[in-house]
Parts: sequence; structure tokens; C-alpha cells
Amino acid sequence: MEWKERLAEQYASVPTPVGLADDSLQITWRNPSATAAFPLLYTQRGLLEMLTDEELIQVKNGLRNGHPVTLMPVQGAYPRLKLSFTPLPQGSAPFSGALVFAYTMEYNPRLDILEEESQYLSRNFAPHVRSAVSMIFSNIELLQSGAVGELSEKAEHCIDSIASSCYQLMRTSNHVQSFTSLSSDGELSMRQGDILEFLQQLFEAARLLLESHPLDISYKIPPGTQRVCAFDPDKLACALLCLLANACRYSPRRSPIRVVISLTETDVQIVISDNGRGIPMEAFPYVFRPFFSYAPGDTEERGAGLGMPLAKLIVERHGGSLLLQSSEDRGTTVLVRIPLTDGEDSQPFLGQSAAEYLRDHYSRLYVELFGL
Repeated sequence: MEWKERLAEQYASVPTPVGLADDSLQITWRNPSATAAFPLLYTQRGLLEMLTDEELIQVKNGLRNGHPVTLMPVQGAYPRLKLSFTPLPQGSAPFSGALVFAYTMEYNPRLDILEEESQYLSRNFAPHVRSAVSMIFSNIELLQSGAVGELSEKAEHCIDSIASSCYQLMRTSNHVQSFTSLSSDGELSMRQGDILEFLQQLFEAARLLLESHPLDISYKIPPGTQRVCAFDPDKLACALLCLLANACRYSPRRSPIRVVISLTETDVQIVISDNGRGIPMEAFPYVFRPFFSYAPGDTEERGAGLGMPLAKLIVERHGGSLLLQSSEDRGTTVLVRIPLTDGEDSQPFLGQSAAEYLRDHYSRLYVELFGL
């Protein structure tokens, strides 16, 4: 089943207005919510008639380069309309159509104040959390060193539980800070390096860290190939490990989790798939909404609700796109596309090996995956 067919099936009954457009931006499919909310927009030529020539050029150029595009049309029947276009790949082609979301924006001056307050909170809250957690880890290491005597099995179990909670606190703090910063046009720390080598070492480190986890985790990467481009290694690692952690967290024992990395002429594609619990239809429209969280099935763990929104934001800030397809009790597949940009002005990236990732217990690797 192609991505267009999967997405049409996925979005058919959700309350979010969604449509599919071909490479000329003619609507080829829309769900009932789209027809009800924006009947003029989601006709076959609705986009072509509503967008100006300049806006059509902007959207098509972005999609052809494999980039998502968001804009507010300057004309049309719907005031404060916001459109979001996500390119749909087909084989080696970067663009074969688009997933089109539409919604209206309500202006509230209070939101400007809330944004300033959230930025202040993230800048000052996260460093204090890291400082406190670092002190806790220092005391854990002191206890584990035997400096205060031999620990009982029960005491070691308690220490492991404390460490897991500390990583969860660090993860939440890092997510809040990163999401707030990037949502407010904070800059990525772009570096120039071999992205395939970066991905291989990252997923190899993740595989080794999770060897004791009762899951079948594997990755596949084009052998003997180099692709030098610009990317933010810390933020991109955060996005990919968030997606991998979700796949692990909601998959049954001995269930396969596959990571397949491939190249096109314009981008690198990372597909992470699992056969886990999937996302319920009623929750699917909200998975990219900040702070939305749910506990599927008998799972009691409920996160902060920033993992998926942050992963999508990081990918889109790289000029890429993130597509999600999921069916309850049948698993989830995520397609991430990162453009191969030159980044001539970027600093060189001195990559870490898998062993170096594993030695640094404060790295993204441990923060995102420890305690699964």
C-alpha cells in the first residue's frame, strides 16, 4: 500500500480537516471533516483558486525540494486560514503530492504574554533541573563505588529506580527547553559532516544500550557510502531517539523494531517501524499537539507529551518532513526526510563512535532511552 492510500485510510474518520493533493496541487481526496469545515477549499481546484500565483510558486518550490510549507493565504473565503503542506514521497522522487491540513487561527493577545513567560521558564528551569540531577547522580556513583559499604540487592534496585526517575526528569526538562526554544525561532547548531556515519553510530549505540531489552531491534544503512551535509547532531539525535523510544515503549516483548535508512538525490530518509500497539484512531489527530499524552492499553506510563511534537519540530527546522502512519494493534511507521544541504558556513562535525555515546551517561542516548 502506498503512502497516499495509507494516509487516506488513516485520516478518513478523524475530526481534523485533511486532504491529499497531487503534484499540481489539485485535491484528489478529502476526509468528511474537510468537506464540512472548508467546502470551498477542498474541491478539486480549491487550492488553485484560493492561493495567489506567488503563493502557489512558494508551495510548489518548497514541496519539490522536499520541505514542508506553512502559510496564511492573503485572499479567500476563510479569514485567518492557515494551510500546512507536507510532501509525499514516491520512490526516489522527492515530491509526488502533499498532505494538506487547514485550520483557522484565533488571535488572543494573552498568547504573546504566555510565550514570553514560557521562554523565561525554559531558560531558567532547565539549568536548575540539570544541576540538581547531576548532584543526585554524583551521590549515586558514590554509593555504587562502595565508599559507604556494600549495597544490598534491595538497595541496588532502589538506586536503579532513582536513576531511571532522574533520566525521566532530565528528558522532560530537555524537551521543554528545546521545544520552547525552537518554537520561538531559536537557532539550530548546524554542523557539516557525514550524516550516514552519524546515523550508523547513533543507532548502533542505541542497539547496544537496549540489548537487554526483550525486543528485536535492527537497522539497515547503505554500505560504503558517504553523504556530507549540514545538520544539528544533538537535536537530530534527540528527534530520532524520541521516535525509537516510542517504538520500544509501546511494543510487546520480542517484537521487531526496524530502522531502514536510504538515500535519494536530495535527502536521506529514515523509516522506523514497529508491530506494537499502534495509535488509537481517537488519539491520532492529536499526537503532534504539544503536551498531549495518552496511555495505550494497560500501559500506565504517561509522558509529558512533547516527544512527538519535538521530533516533528526538529525535523521541520532542518527543512525536512515527518510522516506518521499507524493502526491500533498493528503498529506504527514513521518516515523522516532530511534534506542533503551543503552548509558551507557550518562548523565541521567530529562524530562520536557508538562506544563514545555509551561512555557518556549524560548523552542524549541515555536521557532518551534509559529505563525503557
